Amino acid sequence: MHRLFTLLSAACCAGVALAQTAGAPAGPVAATPTLYQRPNNSDCVTTTSSVTNFFPLQFQIAGSSTGTTQQTQVNVTVAQDFTVQYMDSYKIVTNLYVNETYVLYQCGTTPPAADMVPAGSKFFQIPLTSVTVVETIPYAYLQALNVTDRVYSVSSDTVAPCGQLQVACTQIAPMAEMLNDTDYLDTELLPFVDGIITSTPNASISPLFAFSASTDPGSLNRAEWLKFMGLFFNMDDFANTVFGEINSTYYMNSAMYKSAAAMRSNTTTVAWVDRIDNITDYANAFEVSFAQYKVQYTSDAGGNMTNKSAVAAMTNVVASPYSVNTQWFAWDLVDVGLTGGFATEADAVTAFHAFLRTVDVLIDETYAEDPTQYDFTTFLQTFNLTSNATSNATYPFLKNAAVFREDGLLTNSSALYNGYGLGDDWFEGALLRPDLVLSDVARAISSSNVPQGYNFTWIRNLATGELPTIQSPLGCVTPATGISVVASVPTGAPASAPALSATSAAASAPGPSGSDALTMIIDGNTTAYVMCPVAAAEDAPTICPFVSSCGATLMTNNTNGCQYTPCTA
Repeated sequence: MHRLFTLLSAACCAGVALAQTAGAPAGPVAATPTLYQRPNNSDCVTTTSSVTNFFPLQFQIAGSSTGTTQQTQVNVTVAQDFTVQYMDSYKIVTNLYVNETYVLYQCGTTPPAADMVPAGSKFFQIPLTSVTVVETIPYAYLQALNVTDRVYSVSSDTVAPCGQLQVACTQIAPMAEMLNDTDYLDTELLPFVDGIITSTPNASISPLFAFSASTDPGSLNRAEWLKFMGLFFNMDDFANTVFGEINSTYYMNSAMYKSAAAMRSNTTTVAWVDRIDNITDYANAFEVSFAQYKVQYTSDAGGNMTNKSAVAAMTNVVASPYSVNTQWFAWDLVDVGLTGGFATEADAVTAFHAFLRTVDVLIDETYAEDPTQYDFTTFLQTFNLTSNATSNATYPFLKNAAVFREDGLLTNSSALYNGYGLGDDWFEGALLRPDLVLSDVARAISSSNVPQGYNFTWIRNLATGELPTIQSPLGCVTPATGISVVASVPTGAPASAPALSATSAAASAPGPSGSDALTMIIDGNTTAYVMCPVAAAEDAPTICPFVSSCGATLMTNNTNGCQYTPCTA
């Protein structure tokens, strides 16, 4: 566990060269995008020999291989939705969920001919040097790989401190719908990035690839998408190491939690529920989720998931038309063209409360625009419950003070301008760290599962008054990142931006977007002024290629720089 913390701490706190938001260049809009220019570093090899193997077996992602030769397909250990085939100078990566294929060829080599790879493949020159992250989830994986210095712009909802700093510095990725705007792509995005990461495929945008961790069903499946991301940065072996630590910690802790559960006299029934209003105009429902990863977390933490068949068999309960793993206690369905459900809200509440009387631990997943204002009273109102002696005796989860939410780690909303709101790390870092999620679920099932004084990461207890932890962009201001506060004043005090030295003034000259590199961050009682770093594509440090130009030295990636060792002929 200590090794895992060290690996991910190094990934989190490595030097961060964040990006300026790209703006339109002077002059008329170009008809075609400006060609992306790689930074002048040593990512590229200097040989194009067809006999050079740039991806030797010992540096490939770990998995079950379909053969023993170099040109073989690897099926990863747990994840279901991607594969990779290694060739001498390129990799063929397939996202099975969206049915797209990506050819990743080593910078400095000639890309393979189109007839040598699957039809319709997209080509990427790797390692990537400048990526925009349209959604929150991929940022956690990039951070774990220690490549956030290659992130050009991020989702406005990003929770990680250095991602929040990019938002404060207006280095904000486009909303998904903006990717359909060709003028925007040609002038403000494609000239500055060689990778666009999102969950939705788009065949017409050549540098866009789909990252589908959230749809791979198991808890560890989702974490193993770290290997997928690593392929684009030649961090295959490092991704193996990090995932291996997460995987082993998960199973070690699960064995402990299951053993503790076997010693308890009673089983613990867990339900993951939420309330949705105005599903598609006017329909409403209480939902019970049986998503595979939630079932897995519950079982592996020593609990029992509430019985799906029993819930589905209840009168007027219907399966959600949007998810096969969700059951609805819904009403007003006829108003939106759906069938079944309950005639009135009162009827649905009665049936849902009957179900709740079987639940020992409840995890409330109801959406809240501002989770910091969602407390135990809000929970009771949301589910039409009252807090009194009768209710506590009737509902086991109230008697047990076991009402939880997953919104325990949030962004600092005051640093997010233009009404972007709060980001929730349950939809970012939690996917990569199932070992930590498992411990949170185990604590919800029984506090005796975790050491005294255990601090939750995501799953907080509403019934005992636990509050979310708020992460600040100032968390990125550390000696390791090289980012510092220029000046700070008490929040609310009249003050102007601090005067800059000649060096700082030069550094704060407008970037492509025209915005200065000095940003103001409001963090509780302090208002700080921070210098925004340069754009990722302008100063990307080297990710070592595996083989040097002479072909006689093996070059490997390492968090402390390139390492060279003799290799066999």
